[in-house]
Amino acid sequence: MRAGSWVPACVEEYLLCAPVTSTANLLIMFALASSALGTTNTISNLGFFNLYENVSAELTSLLGNSVNFVPTYFPSLPTVRLEMMESYYSLERRMINKDYFHFNPIPPYPQTWLDSHVSTGADDGSSPDWSWIPSPNFDPLRLNGYSETHPSSDEQQFVMSAGLAAFLTKLKRRVQLACDTARPPEAREDNLSREQRRVLIDFHDQSDTIVVTADKNLGCVLEHRVRYDRLLMEEVNSTHVPATQYRAADNSHPLINDDSEEAVLKVTMDRLKFEFLTLVVTLGAALPKWFMKFADSATRWNAKAKLTFSVPWIYLLYKLHKLAPAQLRERMLDPTLAIPTRPVTANFSWATQPIALALAKILTPYVKGIQEHVVDSDFLIRLVSARNFRSASLLLTIDVARLYPSIPHDGCLAMLRQFLTRHNCPIVDLLILMLDIVLRCNFCRVGDDIFWQIVGFATGTACGAEVADLYLHELLLPLVLATPALTLFLRYIDDVFALWTSTAEAAELFCEDMNTRYRDDFNFEITWVVSAYDAIFLDVRLYFAENFATSGMLQTEVYQKEISRFLYLPYYSNHPKHTLKGFIRGEFKRYLMRSSTLSSYVTVLCAFYDRLLARAYPPSFLNPLFDAAPDFGTRISMLAPAGKLATSIPFVFKLTYSPMTVILDSQHFLKDEDGVLPPHLAKTRRVTAWTRAPKLGALLKKKTNPNNIQDETITPPQLSSAVVSPMAAP
Repeated sequence: MRAGSWVPACVEEYLLCAPVTSTANLLIMFALASSALGTTNTISNLGFFNLYENVSAELTSLLGNSVNFVPTYFPSLPTVRLEMMESYYSLERRMINKDYFHFNPIPPYPQTWLDSHVSTGADDGSSPDWSWIPSPNFDPLRLNGYSETHPSSDEQQFVMSAGLAAFLTKLKRRVQLACDTARPPEAREDNLSREQRRVLIDFHDQSDTIVVTADKNLGCVLEHRVRYDRLLMEEVNSTHVPATQYRAADNSHPLINDDSEEAVLKVTMDRLKFEFLTLVVTLGAALPKWFMKFADSATRWNAKAKLTFSVPWIYLLYKLHKLAPAQLRERMLDPTLAIPTRPVTANFSWATQPIALALAKILTPYVKGIQEHVVDSDFLIRLVSARNFRSASLLLTIDVARLYPSIPHDGCLAMLRQFLTRHNCPIVDLLILMLDIVLRCNFCRVGDDIFWQIVGFATGTACGAEVADLYLHELLLPLVLATPALTLFLRYIDDVFALWTSTAEAAELFCEDMNTRYRDDFNFEITWVVSAYDAIFLDVRLYFAENFATSGMLQTEVYQKEISRFLYLPYYSNHPKHTLKGFIRGEFKRYLMRSSTLSSYVTVLCAFYDRLLARAYPPSFLNPLFDAAPDFGTRISMLAPAGKLATSIPFVFKLTYSPMTVILDSQHFLKDEDGVLPPHLAKTRRVTAWTRAPKLGALLKKKTNPNNIQDETITPPQLSSAVVSPMAAP
């Protein structure tokens, strides 16, 4: 046995106690023993796809960390001191606000339809409606904020609780003392070598290479810039036209004279002000107070991000999981070959995002109510574990190809209106208008050019999943209801899992009918697999049990793609160790939930252990965690439906994780040693939250100035973790 290797107790128990009744059982036991003894390793540390050319060993090592790897961050003393004081003032404001609303509770709005419909609170009312949470700018002491609950100027100024004032005074002294005495750690340990940091700088100077994020969490791709730019323009040209061709659906708005950001923003804001806001005012009393304030804010500026609106950039994710290994090799040798892509826009910055967020909130209860809706894999496991399907003979999976970019705007609006009308929604016209603005005022930027999307919408639209869910439900419902051979029909947005009671030929005809019925009018196309053995749905493999004829039970196990690189955070990434332990324990629970047999659970645990070893996790770190992995017998309790948890938002002192901030012991600052806090504040947890420094993915972005590399002595910019083209960065 390999020194320091781990053999789980459940493996030993299985090998000793499982009855050897067949050759298959012997093979399973041999596979388990081989994995547990460490005789195989399922992955290498090559954590990226190389579609470029020969790559240096230093760049290979750097990219092998994966885009989620965080280099060690060494901030300057002024940076740390500034961050600590900003964190204190943010915490102070939150505590004062909670103190204010304890003594000045928000009166309940009239329980109109919209109030109750968007409520996300617990059943016992302990968690407030999301719409009642006051603006983060609200300040009861200075009265300079803005929110629907802002007191009028003639109200008496609020005086905070004496205990809170005493606690904050002591906390501020502690923070100031820590700022004055902060010193860099004596030993500087860096998780990137000087050679790797030099490679990172040199990479910015190369004009013909680019790093792109692979879809489905498959890491990053080293790619030819020319192919990426070509694929980006092909994607844009298939769904967009130049912004100068913009015209509203009713032709009531003039064309944009130029494709400047100001012109594009003006036509969008005009629709928000003169159509959306006008309808909101007309409805008046039918809407709650918070919605009126929201509509006013949404037509002026991006209140959540505290920024003015700007046209979002578009970038691509590479869908490498759609390609076979041989096809990947072909694309490495020939940059002219195409690659499947997924378009994404940073819509959080765009003018329609506020109403898209509100639309998503309002539509969510409808989505949860449709009969085929699958919340997640846990929901699927609980459902198939509690029912028998003896009448089923085939497993059927369906995938809608390129759903988001293919949805026609007119068809989407018609389907949603039909659905809402059938469910007696009292504000159908308002919701349809909001969606019309989101769909028809969807612009993106590529380089210096701005484009208008005329079909579909890119990933990044806040209400995209909810709208797509209801659109597909309304589109497919007549065909599904008219097909008695469907014993079970489940859908997670564009992925379908079904059980079929008739012949394979009938199942093929059903799928062909679905594929052709909506193709011309709705740009609809599907792929499907009919099987008498197993099916892949989400991250689960479902298959018929050996005794299915009598039990009617489906067996399940974890499904992992053959192409997956299993790019877990490397052990030496600049993350707190509790973060690494947390994701490992989370995987234990996921594996157990999806494994209906002990053998499948043990197999995936052993493979997980080997994969973590390949990501530089030492056995001394892993063995205690794996020894405490959940026993297979606890799976029964996990299958019970999860209840709602009423949790309160803690008071957070936020710092960027670095060797300097770790030694400050900031959690000690937050202790109420004298017990001065009043009960309504003392019962809320006070915690230090660590934010990460820029990931490798952000540092690999090409800048306008290739030599503008982040200096380690200044605060890093707020960069997205997505790795995009130089064309997708201003």
